[in-house]
Amino acid sequence: MKYITIFIFLMFSEATFAKGRCVDDSLCSVSIIHLTANPDLYHGKDVIVRGFFHHDEGRYFLYLDADKAKYGFIEYGLVLDMSSYEGEIERIENNSYLLIQGAFDKDDWGAMGVPPLGTILVSRVQ
Repeated sequence: MKYITIFIFLMFSEATFAKGRCVDDSLCSVSIIHLTANPDLYHGKDVIVRGFFHHDEGRYFLYLDADKAKYGFIEYGLVLDMSSYEGEIERIENNSYLLIQGAFDKDDWGAMGVPPLGTILVSRVQ
């Protein structure tokens, strides 16, 4: 009984924790770590994420920090779908910290084609 109580508590704690990060049912401000650790909670939602932006050969990524980008540790990052920013990508400084907003798709592994990534269809860059 003790373990069942703990399990139920943890289940509701995670749901409450995720809900606390969301403005409403469709917009959540979240870290890269929390997003990649809990992709099911944010799948299909608009997310706001801060990270280190890096692009290379037409592929766009948002990493946890500059060191992860420098060494290509994509497991600490997300793939960005920048198709809505065609023509404006040049104004975005490569290798800089940015705030990204867009729809998160946990099932789209993007350009790298490897889990456990996920892709953000970018709608805003700041």
